[in-house]
Amino acid sequence: MAVSRRRLAKALVTLAALAALAAPAALALALGWIEIHFTAWNEEPGPDPTSVEVWVLLALAYVVWAPLVMAGMALAFDRLGYRFVPVEREPRPSAKERRRLRAGLGYLASREAPPAGAPQARPKRGAGSSSSRGADPPGPAEGR
Repeated sequence: MAVSRRRLAKALVTLAALAALAAPAALALALGWIEIHFTAWNEEPGPDPTSVEVWVLLALAYVVWAPLVMAGMALAFDRLGYRFVPVEREPRPSAKERRRLRAGLGYLASREAPPAGAPQARPKRGAGSSSSRGADPPGPAEGR
């Protein structure tokens, strides 16, 4: 089974975005700004050698970096033909579907509207009267 180039490019863009998201943390670790020490399960962890200011700077870097990477991924997917649709809403119907829906609703509205110059329709007999002949019998909640 051959994988199309488009699907392969989509997978590569996704992997590149994941690598780009990991880049600030990897850079901070490589430059020695952040130190992470691992302890055994039975040992008590020691104090964190990294200052709070460095963690805050890394968090602020991610606040800016992550949306930029996601926007780049969305643009790359658009170039590949995968249209980005936010999760919060359903996909917008195509122009053809909207035109067909509008034409169908217009047809139904024209069928329900009385022809021009036609007299007003008379109300159905008994629709406005308070007679109980056509009424449903009272239910169990209404009592008998």
